[in-house]
Amino acid sequence: RIDELVAGTRAQMIVKLFGENSDILKQKTAEIASILSGIEGATDVQPEVVAGQPYVSVVVDREKIARYGINVSDVLSVIEIALGGKVASQIYDESKVFDLILNFPDSTRASAQALGEILIDAKQGYSLPLTSLADIRVEEGPVQISRENAQRRMAVELNVEGRDIGSFVAAAQKQIKEKVTLPECTGLWWKRKR
Repeated sequence: RIDELVAGTRAQMIVKLFGENSDILKQKTAEIASILSGIEGATDVQPEVVAGQPYVSVVVDREKIARYGINVSDVLSVIEIALGGKVASQIYDESKVFDLILNFPDSTRASAQALGEILIDAKQGYSLPLTSLADIRVEEGPVQISRENAQRRMAVELNVEGRDIGSFVAAAQKQIKEKVTLPECTGLWWKRKR
């Protein structure tokens, strides 16, 4: 557990790649993982999983809402209540205070289509479905964004079997230097457990 706390991994080795462009980091991490997999002694080579989380994206069409006299903040407030809930009041029970949170039922939050059916009140006294005022999509985004010393990073974890770690690191550094072109803003850092 101490090694895990110091290095941030349970694996014997971790290769950390630093930079600000997540697409480049993802691409270079995959290249490095591929190279490491081909080196004698490498086992359990695992690039950090950073993508695959579904996100609901709601982009309000400002021209459409202006026609109906609706403010962006009105639309976003309804979306906030629907997805995350909003504190409406507080309940006092002797010395304890509890927030009373309003949110929409799970059936409304279950899909982008159901979210699009939420009605938004217009100034003229009628309601419009959210789909007529905004573009609602489910997009894939990051599962996590790891940072270390205020820099974005991705990593490849691995174990070494059948050879000493020092010779493995030397071989890996040589192959990565020959086969992977890193942009100037990207750094590569090795951490091995002693």
